[in-house]
Amino acid sequence: MNITYIYPTGMLDDVHVQVRCKNLADAIQQTGWHQASLLDLDSFLAQTEPALTTCQRSDLLVIFKHLYGAALPMVEYWKARDKKVLLDFDQALDLIPPDLAEYRFWMDAESASEREGTACRGRMQASPLEQFRWGMRLVDSATASTLRLVESWSDVATIHCLPDYLNTNHYPLNNRREGCSEIHIGIQAEAIGAEGLAGTGLLPALKEICAMRSNVHVHFFGLPEEALADLQIDPAQKIVVPRLPYQQRPALLASMDIGVALVNDTYGMHSSCLPLEEFMILKIPWLASDLPPYRSLGQYGWLIPNSREHWGRSLIEVIDHLDAYRQEASGEPFLYALGQDVASNISKVLDIYQSLFQ
Repeated sequence: MNITYIYPTGMLDDVHVQVRCKNLADAIQQTGWHQASLLDLDSFLAQTEPALTTCQRSDLLVIFKHLYGAALPMVEYWKARDKKVLLDFDQALDLIPPDLAEYRFWMDAESASEREGTACRGRMQASPLEQFRWGMRLVDSATASTLRLVESWSDVATIHCLPDYLNTNHYPLNNRREGCSEIHIGIQAEAIGAEGLAGTGLLPALKEICAMRSNVHVHFFGLPEEALADLQIDPAQKIVVPRLPYQQRPALLASMDIGVALVNDTYGMHSSCLPLEEFMILKIPWLASDLPPYRSLGQYGWLIPNSREHWGRSLIEVIDHLDAYRQEASGEPFLYALGQDVASNISKVLDIYQSLFQ
């Protein structure tokens, strides 16, 4: 089987593309039994000669998320040439909070036309989200990263659950800073808006903790600075991490001492466990919102009810006994994360793809 992953190149999708396309393509190539290629969306839509050659030799075209505009007729074009076309997505696009960067693009036709340029080929008459729904009915099947996403969209198309898998080779295994008294807390909050964040109670808890412990530094991944405007702590203790290329992400995460993953709204309820798996492969003890996306991994960390009291008490406990929790994180949590390596699970992915040809 020859598979081609068609992916967008914008920074907003960089981590998603790595996990949902590039990791899978690498693992498929390593099997030696199948072939996988990567093709950027603009080249696919422009039908450049290399893009046409890549698609012609493919049995399956996997379009990651950006199925709208000029991509819709391309689905029909390649299906008419006996290619299977699959849509892959990993976000509840219909539930994106208004303050997240992706919201205006997916909900507003004019904004999407301005941003996408060649991918649109003119003004859009409907929002990308609406066209995404149309496209779901055109493709042969779809894959989504969580069961909740599958359930939410199963009335539109046949959808299979394809979890996020790590490429464990990308994460440094020795990430301890010896003899350092500073404690760095990494907060993964890509799946939460400002209102949801405020409802977790984490920010007032962090304010109290940072006032008590000047050696604590808090790094926010995936949040705009305006969402943290009310967090009045020493600027040296608050680090807002901009969206970075995936290649820089593992090393930066590895520099954290404690991991936190947040969800608190309907959008976040459709998230995967990837943030926790990243902490575990790095042997970082973690705390996460005690809500459905993370409960399946509760035995490997701490699940925290979203309230100021619970977050404050639990974080202080981990800070004060960090060496013991690090030791714990180096055991079963790390072994579990190793089992989520993409190469170890690629046969499950290929089974889904092969079912389209039966």
